[in-house]
Amino acid sequence: MGKTLAEGEFTFELYRVTDTGEELVEQVRNAASGTAVFSDQTFDKDGTYLYKIVEVADSGTGKDKGTYSYDPTVY
Repeated sequence: MGKTLAEGEFTFELYRVTDTGEELVEQVRNAASGTAVFSDQTFDKDGTYLYKIVEVADSGTGKDKGTYSYDPTVY
């Protein structure tokens, strides 16, 4: 059996992806239940919005971007 998940054990970052690059919107840590909840996003006009979620891996010598990412598109 694996180890019990601890609150704050993992860090996730939400980026807004635009034509000019990526902008960090928010960084959150996991709850003991395993969820990681970002704030609601507001949009001022119709369109397609691209976001990327990245897990931040702790390499022991500092924070490195993890290898896992998820690219949700909001329409």
